[in-house]
Amino acid sequence: MMWFDNNLSEDIKSISETLLGASLYYAKKYNRRPDTCHINPLYLLKDYILLYNIKLIKDKDILLKHIWIGVEDEQTC
Repeated sequence: MMWFDNNLSEDIKSISETLLGASLYYAKKYNRRPDTCHINPLYLLKDYILLYNIKLIKDKDILLKHIWIGVEDEQTC
């Protein structure tokens, strides 16, 4: 699910607030907790981090102020 947050910035507090809001909405809408979040590389220093048991992954295809949140395809694991 693509999620837009106009307040998203590089600091971890902003990222965690966006992630929390998106994950709560996702869980309510799809009756399943997300486990993966793709985010523009400008927001993360590391290749990936774990926050709220959700793996954040750098993805150059994600626009600024957006995240993609969902469930990792079990076939690719």
